[in-house]
Amino acid sequence: METPPEVRPVDRAWLTLPWIAAAAAVLLPLGAALYVNFHQSTSTATVVSSSPSPDPSPSPSAAPVSTPSPSPSAFPSPIPTASPFLDVEIVSSTDYGYLSAYAPVGASCNAQVILPNGDNAKGVRNPQVSGEDALVQWLYPQPPTDEGTGHTVVTCSLNGLMGTATSTFEVGS
Repeated sequence: METPPEVRPVDRAWLTLPWIAAAAAVLLPLGAALYVNFHQSTSTATVVSSSPSPDPSPSPSAAPVSTPSPSPSAFPSPIPTASPFLDVEIVSSTDYGYLSAYAPVGASCNAQVILPNGDNAKGVRNPQVSGEDALVQWLYPQPPTDEGTGHTVVTCSLNGLMGTATSTFEVGS
């Protein structure tokens, strides 16, 4: 379509503005509808329709149209909750006679030291309470035992929650 010669260049720019606005009014809701449909985040999409108008600038109108919503699952996604366990981590059990672990401040902890011969180490003082630095420690006697791998188990509790950590240590290797 040609512009009549009596239209100034400045006015010519304003003649294109309604067409740009009309295109944006059609494309933006259509893009939004496709985005919503793709991500299935809502149950309605928007369809844009425009009707012919004697005015050179068409005025589009939007009408909501229902789209199928996902059917409920027999197994809904679980809601994230706090862990029902206490976080306990053994940080040092490599030295026979010493054991340390991290547990929440104020947790009451018990340690079990199983020697390579299968006996429980005597003299492990329980319980120990995790200090302000979240560290709990045990020093215990080193009775004679077989060479090999021993095991440590630390179990802590705080406010009704419990946690356990295990580790190994070597004797005589």
